[in-house]
Amino acid sequence: MNAGIIGCGNMGCLYGFDKGRDYIFSYADLFSKTKGYRLKIIFDIDKRKKKFAKLFNADFSTDVADINRIDYPLDVVAIATPAESHIRLLEFLITKTNIKSIIVEKPTCLSDIETNYIDGLARRHNVKIVVNLFRRFDNLHNDLYQDYFEKLSLGTPLTGSFFYSKEFKNSGFHLIDLLLWWFKDIKIVFSSGGKYPHVVAITKKFQTPIYISSVKTDQFFTFDFNLFFEKGRIDLKEVGFEALVYRTAKFKYASDYTTLKLERNLKSDMKFMRNMLHFLANHQYSGFFPCPTKIHKLIKKIERGGSY
Repeated sequence: MNAGIIGCGNMGCLYGFDKGRDYIFSYADLFSKTKGYRLKIIFDIDKRKKKFAKLFNADFSTDVADINRIDYPLDVVAIATPAESHIRLLEFLITKTNIKSIIVEKPTCLSDIETNYIDGLARRHNVKIVVNLFRRFDNLHNDLYQDYFEKLSLGTPLTGSFFYSKEFKNSGFHLIDLLLWWFKDIKIVFSSGGKYPHVVAITKKFQTPIYISSVKTDQFFTFDFNLFFEKGRIDLKEVGFEALVYRTAKFKYASDYTTLKLERNLKSDMKFMRNMLHFLANHQYSGFFPCPTKIHKLIKKIERGGSY
């Protein structure tokens, strides 16, 4: 399978050069280290990025229109450019090339209107687009979903608190998708609005209140989620790649009290990028997966602010 990348930034290429990583976290690594795939070309408007293409033995171009001029077909393309360019690039790939499999970074577009337009276009042209909401393809998050949101092994979710850094449109995109996946749907009750909002939400499935708080700092990154259930608690930490699961137990210092005792210490196997690529190759669908229209609508409401 021949692969191309549009955008040679962090997710496109640069994370692949982090010597501290022993897992795949860039598209250049993904396509060059996955059996059956070959990174053929990288596109970026910055000519200086050509040096990175050489390191992966890939061709380089500053013009995405060259997709129709190269002498080999591309089977899959990853878009890792700023969000404002996504609609133009997606429209071009869907309508002007023969590419049928696309990976796109979040936010998919700038609004739910743009997203609906691209989703419809992709469906009409039978093009698959997977959004890199990588927690959907992570073993840890899937295990938590099956055990505690489908089987309800800890009982009904009672309340949750989430802390995020960076602007909400970045971290919030992942969080809203996670809530929609695990709880099926949510309702925004209050938001302070702006780029770093504090939010109160209610899940429609269990009527679980979720309190979302901004940690406005450039000193560290956080994506931490604490959920209490009838019979326990899940502490999602290390930016969501580790989870501590607690279950009710007799308090050792006073037997007439019940407290929470650590039952499981779970970690991601960090294979979510390959899992995402495998999903794209082996599932028959058209349009977006997961469909981000609802996420865009909720983020718009959250950034606008108010009581609902």
